[in-house]
Amino acid sequence: MKSGCKRERDAVGYFLNALSFDSLTVKERDGQLIGYLGMTLSKPAVKGSVLVGADRNETNLLVAMKGTGEVFFESGLKLRIWRKKHRKKVARLQRKLAERKAQHKDTRSVRRVLKRLSLRQRNFTKTYCQTVAKRLVAWVDTDAVLALENLKFQQGKKGNEALNRRLHQFPHGLLLRCLRNKAKMLGIPVLLVNPAFTSQTCSRCGNLGGCQRHRFYCPHRGFTLHADLNAAFNILHRARKLYCLIRSAWAVG
Repeated sequence: MKSGCKRERDAVGYFLNALSFDSLTVKERDGQLIGYLGMTLSKPAVKGSVLVGADRNETNLLVAMKGTGEVFFESGLKLRIWRKKHRKKVARLQRKLAERKAQHKDTRSVRRVLKRLSLRQRNFTKTYCQTVAKRLVAWVDTDAVLALENLKFQQGKKGNEALNRRLHQFPHGLLLRCLRNKAKMLGIPVLLVNPAFTSQTCSRCGNLGGCQRHRFYCPHRGFTLHADLNAAFNILHRARKLYCLIRSAWAVG
């Protein structure tokens, strides 16, 4: 379905559901007349009553938790294993390509295989993220509000090639787009919260703690929990505050 057709249907829906037509402005641009119509629409209802906090992570791809304590866990082990094998294949072919170039031999076959592997990697990663997003959206309730971190990855420490490679291979943006698309199909709102210190803050007392591999521990209360579950709890708490502000703003408006 083309986006232009969807945009036209949305425009027709706006016309049919408009409470009043306020203004019409006509301007000339590049020899054409363009009209701007101002209309008043009814305020949409704020959907969703069950908050779900989801943590995207490079180690465990997606860990989500409801306020009732139910947990959704996707380790992403299959994706990591597949990417590791793919990286070894690409490295071997790149060495072969360099050798052929040095010997002034034909490199078309090697370049063709590299291009095919690159396309296969993109398709596999996209399909995997779409499958995980579909499973999560099916797990949450239809009246849920999905809360995610607003991640913006940068390069890691200078000289740490292993960490930079892991962060580069983590498909956080693709997974976010897949989650938004699947949630939009069912009318589930998506909130983005501040990701600062969600993995280092204790979900019980709010103080900073420490992590040992996948285990989070709080030195103030002796509280221990899986690090990704603790992060999902913190995302849920921040989303609850943000959601209360949004509902109050809609009520006042």
